[in-house]
Amino acid sequence: MLALYRRYWKDSFNVSGKDSLKNLALVLLCNLLLLGAVFLLALLGAPSWEEPLMSVFSFLRVFLFLPMIAMLVRVWRYYQD
Repeated sequence: MLALYRRYWKDSFNVSGKDSLKNLALVLLCNLLLLGAVFLLALLGAPSWEEPLMSVFSFLRVFLFLPMIAMLVRVWRYYQD
């Protein structure tokens, strides 16, 4: 699973390849776990950590969005053929 996530980041802007729906689901799960961990740290951490961790959370949401679009295009191409 870690190798799949590493390949996901290496192919961040590769829209010419193909990928399966299973890989999309696993990557989406990893991204949600990562975002959930940061969000929980912000909620359960010290009050002084809340603002910086929510800034990290907001940055991650945007940072994870672009590679996800490329992956969606690859999955679309996989099922289009």
